[in-house]
Amino acid sequence: MKKVIYSLLLFCGLFGLWGCEKTTEGLTKVTYYVNFELNGDDPMLVPVGSTFSDPGVVAMEGEEDVTASVTVNSDVKADQIGLYSVSYSATNADGFSSSVKRTVVVYDPEVTTDASGDYTVDSSVSYRNMNGQQAPFKGDFSVSVTLVAPGIFAVSDFLGGWYDQGAAYGAAYAMKGYFKLNADEYEYEEIYKQKEPECTVEVTFRLYLCSSDYAVQVVRVVKKENENG
Repeated sequence: MKKVIYSLLLFCGLFGLWGCEKTTEGLTKVTYYVNFELNGDDPMLVPVGSTFSDPGVVAMEGEEDVTASVTVNSDVKADQIGLYSVSYSATNADGFSSSVKRTVVVYDPEVTTDASGDYTVDSSVSYRNMNGQQAPFKGDFSVSVTLVAPGIFAVSDFLGGWYDQGAAYGAAYAMKGYFKLNADEYEYEEIYKQKEPECTVEVTFRLYLCSSDYAVQVVRVVKKENENG
């Protein structure tokens, strides 16, 4: 009786192994996603009114060059100042897709003013509209402006730090974004502070960051020096 039981167990074991081999046969496979290498710059700067020429990409699926199968989508308008993108995508032999993007900045080379720097919110004139009332800012919060291209700038927080610093929620609550600067959209303020026997000249750069519910003015001291008389 014991021999029969052992034989049955051995048979079942062999059958289980055989069945496992059959069901997993051909399932082990390596798939290569398409990898992209951008030609040219990213971001790419294009003077407004010129012709945009996409430098393209090199696409590889493992060791195979599949650049010819890449699909390109672009919203670039070289006659309009702004930030645009060009996307490159491809699908590998197993149906898995991958993509990469290039940022294109169309700018006005005639704008030479550099508004980048560290700014402070002017809480005396900045406010937020809340339930029909103007709620003043609770502090002179910090806002940074970075030059992306001539006349194109990135802003750390269009809300002037209302949530990030005022409510102490952190940088995740900052409204980051971009703005373009035209020749007539900036303001210098020359403030003369009398101090005998010298006069202090303070030149301030002021930006207006406005949205539907926020009216934010940020200032940066560009130059501060003493003059005689």
